Amino acid sequence: MSQNPENSQTSTKLTHKETFLQRILGKNYKWWFIIQFYFKSNTTYRWNSAMWLASSVVIILGTILIWYINFSGKSNFEVEFSQIFTYFIIGEGLIFGSAIQFDIGENIQDGKITSRLVCPTNCLWYYIFRSFGYQFFENVSKVLIYSFFGLIFHQFLVLPIFTNFSLFILAAILAYIINTFIGIIVGLTAFWLTAFFGSASFFDSLKYIFSGRFFPLDSLKILQFTFFTPFAFTFYHPMQIYLGKYSPNQTGFVFIGGIFWAILLYFLAKFIFKMGLKKNESVGL
Repeated sequence: MSQNPENSQTSTKLTHKETFLQRILGKNYKWWFIIQFYFKSNTTYRWNSAMWLASSVVIILGTILIWYINFSGKSNFEVEFSQIFTYFIIGEGLIFGSAIQFDIGENIQDGKITSRLVCPTNCLWYYIFRSFGYQFFENVSKVLIYSFFGLIFHQFLVLPIFTNFSLFILAAILAYIINTFIGIIVGLTAFWLTAFFGSASFFDSLKYIFSGRFFPLDSLKILQFTFFTPFAFTFYHPMQIYLGKYSPNQTGFVFIGGIFWAILLYFLAKFIFKMGLKKNESVGL
């Protein structure tokens, strides 16, 4: 029986042709698709993204202005202020936070996490890649904006040696991982909370203080106990490496401590997730 030429052409047109990335990544292409999808989702409303960036710039400039006034008139003004200026500009520009807790918490509260649980992809990894894609535009924009400020006021910028900068980049990556796992744990508390966003915002504010993101932890003796908490590894310790304030032994301890916290938080997040699912099932969701 001869094949209808018209049906043959239609079949050829409907044949899916894999892209280069699909061929390279194979089944892992789904993670790239999630990143790409949520990147486009966040950049749909450019004014919203621009205002978020503007608010972060206002906060950092206000912080630097306060420190500038504090050090002005002192004999060692340029040296001390350069340390602070670099601490905030490099830290805010190259150490990324995570808002994954709000994604997870919102989906738990509105019940959408149930639909994620029946998907073939790992639920927590889905949120990790989703958060990365959603914040990609914001993070890249911050790098460009703070680099611009660093170039304008380059006389106050401390430039590290290559070794310190390389170790700082590794510490910043580790900081992002720890930040993400902390965010997952905070987001999962929505399984037990009636109202989640107020508690998450409050915890976010405490994390900014205990990580040294508002001011260096060594500037207040009362906060020195936070040196050994996971929060200090998300900002303060990486910046001390950049500024060259740590010896090789201290830098080694930073990485050992950071890896320890990353592993511990990962397994803690998995445990809380399992407990949360039991809570989720017990109330019939």
